Amino acid sequence: MRGTMLIVDDELIIRKGLAKLIDSNVTGWVVIGEADNGQEAIRKMTDLQPQLVLTDIRMPLADGLEVAKHAAQRMPETAVVILTGHRDFEYAQAALRYGVRDFLLKPCSEEELCRVLRKAYEAVREKDLSREKETRRNRQQEEQLLRSMLLRLPCEEEALRPVEGRLIGRELWLLRIATYVPESRGYRKQDMKLLQFAVGNIIEEMLNNRTKGHRWFPLEFNEIAFFLEKRETNASMLEETAAKLDELLGLDAVTSFCGVIERFGDAERLYGTKVSGRGEAARPAAGSAGKPSGALESFDEERVRTYAGELTSLLFLGRHAELQSYLARLAGNVADAGTEEEERKMNALSAAIALNEVIRKELGHKAADIGLGDRIGKLSRLQGREALSEWFGERLASFEQAFQSWLGERNSGSVEQAIRYVEEHYMKDCSLGAAAAHVHLSTNYFGNLFKRATGESFNAYVAGYRLKKAKLLLANTDMKIAEIAEAIGYMDSNYFATAFRQGEGMTPTEFRKSKNRH
Repeated sequence: MRGTMLIVDDELIIRKGLAKLIDSNVTGWVVIGEADNGQEAIRKMTDLQPQLVLTDIRMPLADGLEVAKHAAQRMPETAVVILTGHRDFEYAQAALRYGVRDFLLKPCSEEELCRVLRKAYEAVREKDLSREKETRRNRQQEEQLLRSMLLRLPCEEEALRPVEGRLIGRELWLLRIATYVPESRGYRKQDMKLLQFAVGNIIEEMLNNRTKGHRWFPLEFNEIAFFLEKRETNASMLEETAAKLDELLGLDAVTSFCGVIERFGDAERLYGTKVSGRGEAARPAAGSAGKPSGALESFDEERVRTYAGELTSLLFLGRHAELQSYLARLAGNVADAGTEEEERKMNALSAAIALNEVIRKELGHKAADIGLGDRIGKLSRLQGREALSEWFGERLASFEQAFQSWLGERNSGSVEQAIRYVEEHYMKDCSLGAAAAHVHLSTNYFGNLFKRATGESFNAYVAGYRLKKAKLLLANTDMKIAEIAEAIGYMDSNYFATAFRQGEGMTPTEFRKSKNRH
């Protein structure tokens, strides 16, 4: 996901220029607001919560130092980059104590601005990933406490009380899977881990699409607990989840309602009542420790998030060559001869889910299931590295198609601007460098982009457009050849005549005569 940025400068033309440049380059950022002085910037920082503020240092009402100070004291998660002139450099050093990430010396080049912004994006992204990892670790620890409580395994009540306290008012539901090796599907015992992984992913997707604030985790290898906010739709949602497990994986699952957690200790009591009501052995023997033997592995979010995070960073930093190398590395993990087959399958499914997530969230495309349904069944039955590589290759092809479509949509605006620039400037300076500057792209990048989008080089397009205008003038006016050449941007009439003959197979005079005969 791209980072959010606020631009602060008291000169409108600078703000608009920076916003357009950032929008036209791959830096990882999207501009969500502008401010023309420090006081307005501080107000907008509170309202918009940007991840980065790019601010001038000398402004009316409140300067860039005040903006940096506010971020350091009130919004420590917001990074600040300062724009400064040569004469402000010593003054800007004071901003270091407020944790300013970088300085840009006015006037700065496009390349330097993009370098600093990409560097800031990498730092913010790394911080976000670290925070997400810590959140997942805390969540896993809390789930282990809840699992131990429900199964009456040893756990510290002091640590458990605040965790269960956050679940007060929620409903406790259970989902049980009859068997992971139904005869109708031909699964093998060694497919168990892959199927458990798939179950976790299906549950997560079903709940994310239907409700917020949910919490679920595996208890035994075939039983999953859900803590859901009270809603009339909970029963139907879980029934749909069970139906989806049957449809996609052929696994028979049933759901049951335990009750509402109203006070500390209710979750354990409600679960115990439900288990005892089934006439089953309620729990492992008291004194046993740790996770129950054969417990269902929860959705391997860590691996998926790692893959998705790397893909997203490379995507929004414009490191497309590195992105292709990373995709090749994922494919290599799937085909690694030194890895056990089941681990290769887990790598394949984790990477496929990550690819699908990036397609949906970052590339803006609705993606088909990338490991669910018949595909997950096929994956579980695949034998050999070649078959598995072919399965994963299809997922890579889907990602590549979405990626190229995203690139085309993103770049089409710049190409359209360049074409309009040609229409307005073909009679004077209409060089590749001038057009690239107009759309705020580097010359090399723009040249390659234009050719990919139109099928011809920028210079060839300009020459063709000028030729069309020359033919109109030759056929419909009495202007001299030299006058026409000058009117369409050729200062040298001889060069114009040569270019015309190469394009039309005849001289301008011969073309005019051919039109006058009709």
